[in-house]
Amino acid sequence: MYRDSAASTPLVLTIAGYAVEARDRRTGEIVWRFHMPETENGWASRPRCVMAGDRVVVAHLAEGKREGFLGTKSVECAPCVTCLARDDGAPIWTHELPGRINVGHFGATLVVDAGQVLVATLNTLFALGVEDGALHWSAPVGGGTQPHVSVGIAVESLSVHADR
Repeated sequence: MYRDSAASTPLVLTIAGYAVEARDRRTGEIVWRFHMPETENGWASRPRCVMAGDRVVVAHLAEGKREGFLGTKSVECAPCVTCLARDDGAPIWTHELPGRINVGHFGATLVVDAGQVLVATLNTLFALGVEDGALHWSAPVGGGTQPHVSVGIAVESLSVHADR
C-alpha cells in the first residue's frame, strides 16, 4: 500500500556514469536528466551533486579536448559548477572555475550552506553564490603544490569528503 512520503521533496537524485537523474520518489520514473559535457573523444567527468531547496547544484568538468602532438596529451578541462531547477532540471547558471584538471583525476567535494556553494577540487576551495553563481572567493588548500585527489569540507553540523 502506498503512503505519501514525509520527505521534503518529491524527487530523489541518482548519479550514474556521466549523468544526474532526478526520479519521482513515488514511482522511480525519471523526471529529468542532466548529461555532463563531453570531450572531443567522448570522455566526461563523473559529477557530484547536492539538492538545496528548489535547486540542484552539480560539480563537473567543462568541455575539453585532447591536446599535444597527435592528441597524445591527457584531456584537461576546467572545473565547472552548474545550478539546475530542482523540478525540471532547467539550467539556472553555470560557472567555470579557474584552472585545468585532468579528466582522470577529477574529484570534487560539494556543500551548499548559508547561501553559498562550497566546492573543493584538487587543491582549491571555491565559494560561489547559490543564487547567481558569482565567485565570492577562492583559496588554496593543503599547503603544498601537489594536488589532492579528495578534499573534505565541514560546516556546522555537516562534514563531506568526496572521492573520485
